Amino acid sequence: TGVAVWPTYCDPPNTGGVQVFSDLPEIELFLNGQSQGKQRCTPSGLAHFPAVTYAPGNLTAVGLSSSGAPVARHEIITAGVPTAIELSIDVPSAKTGTGSALVLDGHDC
Repeated sequence: TGVAVWPTYCDPPNTGGVQVFSDLPEIELFLNGQSQGKQRCTPSGLAHFPAVTYAPGNLTAVGLSSSGAPVARHEIITAGVPTAIELSIDVPSAKTGTGSALVLDGHDC
């Protein structure tokens, strides 16, 4: 028994809604704590929420049993706005134990 949000939701601007896959009969979707409604799963296990578009924060799909009890959950927390990337090279040094030569030939891993 499980539930999984299709990962394309995190690719803004997502305007195609949210797809959730589950072997449970019904899914309730929450975006930043607000219910976006419930959808019954198709026989192939798909619940589609077409009106939900991307918003940063927390997206939670809750799988409901046939009695309506929550039995599975999948949360996605989106990344914030990128601020910076800082790269540095650890220069080879006998003092730090990082070797004695630096070779950049495009084949280093």
